[in-house]
Amino acid sequence: MVRDGQGLSLHKRYYLASDSYVADNGSVLGVLFDKLSEADTWVKANPAEAARRLAPLWKIETDIIEQANARRS
Repeated sequence: MVRDGQGLSLHKRYYLASDSYVADNGSVLGVLFDKLSEADTWVKANPAEAARRLAPLWKIETDIIEQANARRS
């Protein structure tokens, strides 16, 4: 399934799933989309804490992560 997300999200990210997975797991994808939206909202509301948590995972300095997150859609 290809979809542009217009009207659903301002994200400029792509997630792929086979047609059969989408057909069999639509509710899972709905939960996933909701959780991604919640995480995005949290990161925007808590930029310093998000950077602090992500820095060890990404092995990038927190100030760089904060700058990148500030530019996110």
